[in-house]
Amino acid sequence: MKKYKLFYQTILLIMLLFGFSTLPYGADIKKPYIHDKSNTLTEEEKQTLYQISEEALIIKKDLVIIYSNWDNLPSQPELRQEVVELIKKYDYGKIDGSNALCFFAFINQNRQGEYNVYLTSKFEVEQDYFLYSLFDLQQRAQDILNQTGDLKKACQAIKDLEITYLYPVTSDLDESKLSDRMIKDISFELTEWEVQKNQRIHLLWKANLREDLFEEYLENYFPSITYQLGENGVFVLCDEQTGRVGVRMYGDLADQFNPKQIKKLEQSLNKHRKNLDLEEMVYTLERFLDPAADVPLLKRNMEIEPKMPKTEIKIDYEKGEELWQSMNWKALAFQILAFVGVLILGLIGFIILVIIVERKRQRKNH
Repeated sequence: MKKYKLFYQTILLIMLLFGFSTLPYGADIKKPYIHDKSNTLTEEEKQTLYQISEEALIIKKDLVIIYSNWDNLPSQPELRQEVVELIKKYDYGKIDGSNALCFFAFINQNRQGEYNVYLTSKFEVEQDYFLYSLFDLQQRAQDILNQTGDLKKACQAIKDLEITYLYPVTSDLDESKLSDRMIKDISFELTEWEVQKNQRIHLLWKANLREDLFEEYLENYFPSITYQLGENGVFVLCDEQTGRVGVRMYGDLADQFNPKQIKKLEQSLNKHRKNLDLEEMVYTLERFLDPAADVPLLKRNMEIEPKMPKTEIKIDYEKGEELWQSMNWKALAFQILAFVGVLILGLIGFIILVIIVERKRQRKNH
């Protein structure tokens, strides 16, 4: 009887250990990542959103989604105060004891079916800062919701697109007009330019920026994206809706060129904008900054696909993309290995316990 009791206890132990081993990798089960303040999300919608937050956890990022059905979202100061309270309560921004990226997406759908989105980060709230890149991503997510009503697509965009704003080139143009591959290839060119010339260039290409935001972006976007005071830099803003291109110089570059030169540069860049020619736009800017530069710095094989150059850097990037995509499988592999390990240890423990019990029984019989 004791032997069977021991057997059941061992099996129970194995099941408990297996349960712990199958928790999402890097996840903290005490943290709720979906807050349904109006209790209107279906179980399927909650599961979908939770899966997106789980995917963010794998790449060490807290994504907290707060959903509501009010007439409108509260004021930004109120929302920021709510973020402060949520951080205190659940310790968002800490994963496995280490600091991590942390984003809060407030999504509200009113009675008319219109969506409002407010996106902020732990960094913004704690440092009392404003990132135009997050503001721009907020507008993109809100447009997705109001155009498609697809909550999953909007939250997926917040999770995936946030990292694209770290590239020197950011665009929300349709893929058919400006491919992601081209954006990434030219981003490598601008990164190399920064390394060699110590001049940081960022190009933001918008599909339909509101006219009242054009000047605001032009003056404030670049300084908000970790630009250091005194650093040499150039910000280029393109907008398809208004048909405008604006340029701002920073650091020593601001004193090297007069307004007439800048105006002429903007006109040249605008010609390339009309042709959706990102390559020539960037090369024109580089030649303007340094006429003696051997542009492009990263040579490309232009014989096969002029608009889709194949470089060693591109191959490396594709490997990097595959690596990111494989992280989900790595997390799953980790869980499988953990289960197998626990199962083996449990069986060994069970065998040892059976041997001990059997020996005790034999001694009693003797």
